Amino acid sequence: MRLDRLDLNQLICLDALLAEQNVSRAALRVHLSQPAMSWTLARLRSHFDDPLLVRSGRSMVVSSFAQTLIEPVRNVLLQAQAIAALRPENDPAKMQRDITLVASDYMATVVLQGVMQRAAIEAPGIRIHIRPVSELFEELFDSGELELIIASAAAFVPGHPHERLFSENYSCIVWNEHPDIKSRMTTKQYYEMGHVAIEWGRGRIQTHEKSAVNVRGRSRRDEITVANFNMIPGFVAGTRRIATVQTRLAHIMARQWPIRVLPCPVRVPSFDIGMQWNKYLDSDAALSWFRQALRDAAASAPDF
Repeated sequence: MRLDRLDLNQLICLDALLAEQNVSRAALRVHLSQPAMSWTLARLRSHFDDPLLVRSGRSMVVSSFAQTLIEPVRNVLLQAQAIAALRPENDPAKMQRDITLVASDYMATVVLQGVMQRAAIEAPGIRIHIRPVSELFEELFDSGELELIIASAAAFVPGHPHERLFSENYSCIVWNEHPDIKSRMTTKQYYEMGHVAIEWGRGRIQTHEKSAVNVRGRSRRDEITVANFNMIPGFVAGTRRIATVQTRLAHIMARQWPIRVLPCPVRVPSFDIGMQWNKYLDSDAALSWFRQALRDAAASAPDF
């Protein structure tokens, strides 16, 4: 299909060039050779009568005009992808679809494991690709590389539909034989003990509970930081360390490790967990089935 002497493939290349601001990386992104991408850039420059990418020191940046193209070009391609993904088939057992989502291992343990057990029976043709939380997930979601976010509602990307799944709060976990903490933990102990904590995006993504407890001139002492929640109990058991963990996950951990779940002595506000999907995928049958499975799994998750 040609649009005023441009075809869809050239728009795909334009999108990659505007995103990467580098011919070689744009070529890799769309699986073209560098000479082919350079030729396409020349064609695009001729069509728009604009350089699109201009030299700035050792790198390239988008021109002022090209900046105005980023969002409309991306929207056109997302709509085209959504149309291409549409199928008349509404039977989950017959669906063939890849779904790429971002979720922490907390969500994978508390909700997604049950969803994937159900998918194996009801929708075996749906293949799920789970990406970790990173500082780039908003960009990947807007670009269509991610189709679903399962996270705290505070992390949602503006401009896309979303839905609350459940409310969550925090508890503390300690070793069953902790020599200093018995049936309860004091605020003084909370700040004196070494903590095992989550750190994402090299510390640039602040976790919900950390921002709540590091206030009024008090900071907890994080002895160990890890990239996923399921590593935490292994560094708590057998030590004096403690950790602040989502309550649902804490109780799952306590079934698998020699740890106890205690109320957190420092107030951490509860928060909503939800799902968000790309606005162009509202009618996607496979994603609609998956969202319903998430609703059902969230509704049946234990509430503490």
